[in-house]
Amino acid sequence: MSDDAQTLQVRDLITTTNEILSTHEVNNEDIPINLEEIIRLIERKTNAKILFREGSWSSEAIRGRLLRYEHKAVIEYASELNPCWRRFVTCKECCHLLLDSETMYTKDPVALINQLIGGQFSSNLEPEAELSEYMAVIGAIELLFPWKYRKQLYEKYINQEISLYKIASTFRIPGHYVEIAFGEKFIKLTDPIHTEFAQKK
Repeated sequence: MSDDAQTLQVRDLITTTNEILSTHEVNNEDIPINLEEIIRLIERKTNAKILFREGSWSSEAIRGRLLRYEHKAVIEYASELNPCWRRFVTCKECCHLLLDSETMYTKDPVALINQLIGGQFSSNLEPEAELSEYMAVIGAIELLFPWKYRKQLYEKYINQEISLYKIASTFRIPGHYVEIAFGEKFIKLTDPIHTEFAQKK
């Protein structure tokens, strides 16, 4: 995918997550973000009832997955996940409902899972499924660690005035995703879009 195409995809995603957060604005000053309310808004937007259940597999194999039905979705998550990981994983799977078209559904979930675990993508993995996973992670960061807070905390983090652990525990997301959100690639991809939207308000 070209850089321009990727930017358009992320722009559409941020438009969607901003709509959800603005609907949620009444309670959005409460940190951590109220995931239950976010889920209710996603249900309303997608017209699908979202159910959750623990899976019996190890989180080393797969942390979560989404099962789709005509009028509902079932999100399964590894039972051993701690609360921060569970929040992020369930939010990420909910983001698939917002983002995915049928062309993004993987035809080989075992191959997808194995390659995601290994961190390497081969030509055997459908590019639409790879894109779907990438975008769902961005969506979950946008919803659980919104830009206005990232902007406020980034300088403090860089200047070592606040720790990554403190930020992660405050927002109840894994520290790994705070690192991603504060990474150069993520900032370069998302900040110009947020800045543009903020200037239009």
